[in-house]
Amino acid sequence: MTYASQAAPGEGVVARLALADVLQDRLREAGLREQLAALDGMDARHATAPVGPTESGGLPVLAHLAEAVDLARAVLDHRADKALAVVVASVAWTQTASYRQDPPGDGFLDGYAHATFLGPTDGGPDTASTVPAAAVGLLLLSPGVVYPHHAHPADEVYLPLTEARWSHGDATPFAVEAAGIPLHHRPWQPHAMIAGVSPLLALYLWTGAVTVPAAWTRPDPHGR
Repeated sequence: MTYASQAAPGEGVVARLALADVLQDRLREAGLREQLAALDGMDARHATAPVGPTESGGLPVLAHLAEAVDLARAVLDHRADKALAVVVASVAWTQTASYRQDPPGDGFLDGYAHATFLGPTDGGPDTASTVPAAAVGLLLLSPGVVYPHHAHPADEVYLPLTEARWSHGDATPFAVEAAGIPLHHRPWQPHAMIAGVSPLLALYLWTGAVTVPAAWTRPDPHGR
């Protein structure tokens, strides 16, 4: 299965909102009320415009997208599974500019991408100011890729759709986190992840300073 076809504009928006509903349900179960309130206020006005295959990134990590989506079926119902397939094919996959300027190691940029599908994209304004600043998107890592410790001023919740190892502080050991369980990082809380033998695909919700990018938290993420 590939995800190179362009979704119809209406279908893309409906799918984006369906994935937000998945995140909303998991936030409610986890008792993350502040984050749930920010997500509750998002609607079709906040959806990013669907893009075609020539605009969707062309990044090497996308070779693992089909496998990641297949694995995510284990934690998604049929409606959400269909929505995920539409969204991954119609978003602009990108990389944080500061990461491109200072990648943490060889191969990282070949194995990392993210895509915002609700709310402001990296560095862009939130044109709908009727709700607290929020952004919802997807993170993709290739098998074996280490995403080193980093932090940002935005509050963040990840909903892993596949299993990986995570660290939730500079001095915190990595441990396997199951798919389908929200992981919450407060503003400026360092965190990191390591994809296993399978790719890591995760939904994320940023609230607060959503247009300020992340930064590496260790003096030298290259390990020198």
